[in-house]
Amino acid sequence: MNRLYTLAALALVSGGLSAQRVAAPKLHHFGAAERTPVAQLPDQAAMDASRDEGDVVFSEDFANGFAGNNGGVGAWTTGLANGNGWVYSHTGPNGAYSDNSEIIASTTVTNGFMIYQSDSLNSNWSNPTNPVIVASPVELVGALISPVIDLSANPYVQLEFQQTMRFCCSNDDRGHFVEVSSDGGASWPTRIPVDEGIADNDDSGTHTKIVNITAGIAGDPSQARIRFVQDGTANQITHYHWQVDDIKITVVPMHDIRTTAAATYYFNFDAAATFDSVRYTIIPQSQLRTMGLNMTFFNNGQSVETNTTAHFTCDDGFDQNVSVGDMAQGSSETVFADGFVPTNSLGDHNITFSVSADDEDGNPANNTLTDKVTVSQYIYARDDNSRSGNTTNTQNPAEPNAAFLLGNWFHIKEAVTLYAIDVVFATGSDVGSIVNCQLLNDAREPIAETVEHELVAGDLNALNGNHFVTFMFDEPVDLVAGSDILPVVQHFGGSLVRIGVSGVSQAQTSLIKDIPGDEWFYTTSTPMVRLNFDQTAGIEANDIRNGVGLGQSFPNPAKGSAFIDFSLVNGSMVTMQLHDLSGKLVRTLVNGNMAQGAHRVEVNTADLQEGVYFYTLTAGDTRATKRMTVVH
Repeated sequence: MNRLYTLAALALVSGGLSAQRVAAPKLHHFGAAERTPVAQLPDQAAMDASRDEGDVVFSEDFANGFAGNNGGVGAWTTGLANGNGWVYSHTGPNGAYSDNSEIIASTTVTNGFMIYQSDSLNSNWSNPTNPVIVASPVELVGALISPVIDLSANPYVQLEFQQTMRFCCSNDDRGHFVEVSSDGGASWPTRIPVDEGIADNDDSGTHTKIVNITAGIAGDPSQARIRFVQDGTANQITHYHWQVDDIKITVVPMHDIRTTAAATYYFNFDAAATFDSVRYTIIPQSQLRTMGLNMTFFNNGQSVETNTTAHFTCDDGFDQNVSVGDMAQGSSETVFADGFVPTNSLGDHNITFSVSADDEDGNPANNTLTDKVTVSQYIYARDDNSRSGNTTNTQNPAEPNAAFLLGNWFHIKEAVTLYAIDVVFATGSDVGSIVNCQLLNDAREPIAETVEHELVAGDLNALNGNHFVTFMFDEPVDLVAGSDILPVVQHFGGSLVRIGVSGVSQAQTSLIKDIPGDEWFYTTSTPMVRLNFDQTAGIEANDIRNGVGLGQSFPNPAKGSAFIDFSLVNGSMVTMQLHDLSGKLVRTLVNGNMAQGAHRVEVNTADLQEGVYFYTLTAGDTRATKRMTVVH
């Protein structure tokens, strides 16, 4: 079992993270889009015998298991090295890392469905109530194969099915495919990925997948077969499951252009110069720059689409059309917009990606996709702002609570001062764990570090949570224009710490370091680790009253020293005093005129007795008090 597998698989115990080895530090830029070659298609005359668009010409709900419930077309079979992993089920997955709660939510789930039981195959079932991972898990390859389907009267078709999947631990290539044969299964030249956009170790949820199989059956539509293939050998897939149900093949419309993908970025690690073009979800005004809007669309209809045009629009006024011309049936195009820079107005900038052609579209609902980028004053983020999963530091079976570093690469477009790093911690983390943050340069070497923080229950987020803990630097960090930096959260080991994840990262752009093993890996699940350029970041919005803000001391509890932030909208006479629980004045921390803006006070706690203290800020007519705990 190689080291790559060990880390990635063991990270599944608490769910949410998969990781692979990191390449040497390198940088990135926009690349040119590739175009999909058009396969040879049936003669136009074959259309004359076709049924109407949308008609179902084959269906399967697996009510009879492998025997098939498809109008007598025939039985399903399995194949390839681990084809026995495909089973008929009413209960869902089971194994060391999954259970029946992850069952597919398909339309006809009650009469059964098909599942590839990766987890079960790689589990030791000596204790049926508590299966564990086998000593040497294998990468699994298995196929679920349809009977021969005669589509000669309907050669322009698409395959629809409902699926849910979770997998570990693929590399950059995809590992789940629909393959198509036009010679009764003697060969399978057409392979279509069906796990795009699903990050390693994320639960995809039940969804309908639609793929056009016209080109795949072109050789002899009367001898069409399809198969669902998990190819784990090329992709290190060893765990979890893939569930499939409610399959149907339908006739495609005469005219149907489908927008299949849209993004606000284009990033190619191998061709890159900086991390400028990775996906950013929140961009501060100081870092606005050109973004790589792009979209991919596919001629899903039965005929040529004439005068095809891609449309990019944003509600901040951006509007650009890109002419593609005529598109052959089955062809795909990827198109980029030129020069999109969000305006500096704060808030969401909603972007619409759509495609049109001269002929009336038979299914206009699939012509459009949307995305957004948020412009902020101070926050720089790559996550989707709502915790969908979590990492775990279970990287090594001998050290289940091992120390780690975890974060995302960011590109600094313009010089700016960094005051803090924001992090989401997930439920399941041990309260009392000690954590802090570091800022690493482009060689992954530390250049700044925050004070330590002890996790409390209020720091933790359930699913969909987005409460960030702010880690302030003792001294602000000046960042250089054109640089790449890696902010990371650091756990010192000895307890379980889970970091929230949200969204998908491009390979090699979100990293985790196994500190005991001194190895870096990348993850495709985006850690909720952000940059914060707000000099008052330590002060919550509800801590500001009458233009005066008082932050919570940090770290809290304090050991040796603590820092207290406060802010003034206007200059004022200020006092800050520290009292013990009895109300006795222990120390005056500030006493004098202070200018407007953000301020920080350092408190030496080494000579204070352990216990609870209160610090009170008085500025003009405003008075605010907070609590600080001292430990030794």
